[in-house]
Amino acid sequence: MRIKPIILTIGIVVISAAFILITSLVSKEQPITSVDVLGKTILMGLTFENVDQGWSELHQTHGKIVALTNGFLQIKKDDGDLFMLPFNLEGILRAKPGEYREKETGQVIEDPDFLVTWTVGNAQRDLIAIRMKYGFGEFEQDKGSEQRGMTNSEQHGRLVR
Repeated sequence: MRIKPIILTIGIVVISAAFILITSLVSKEQPITSVDVLGKTILMGLTFENVDQGWSELHQTHGKIVALTNGFLQIKKDDGDLFMLPFNLEGILRAKPGEYREKETGQVIEDPDFLVTWTVGNAQRDLIAIRMKYGFGEFEQDKGSEQRGMTNSEQHGRLVR
């Protein structure tokens, strides 16, 4: 009775071919490019942690991506401040349509275009307020004021998506 195994094998091949055909017809989401993000709204989730000191802090914010410079997204927040976030296409996800609520403020963001989460390792507690307001880049307006760029320990420690 070698016919049954042959028929079973043919059936598996036919089912596999049908699956491949169907999945190729389903529209796949195009990869995100730097051009795609400009002018779009992004919701950001940041976790600041210092494992050595045993603490972590969460923060959410959002804004419109206005530029990409020197490896950073420039994001204009509702209050007019620019927020700098390291640019990594692999870390940016398309948001599903809907309402997203920031836990700290309760503000509802309707249909943001993109989502991103970052964990900042070796975070320094005295810089968290600055990070929450301005992010990680340097701005012309900040020259001579509080430190805005990433510290060496943050740079060489861990900044992971």
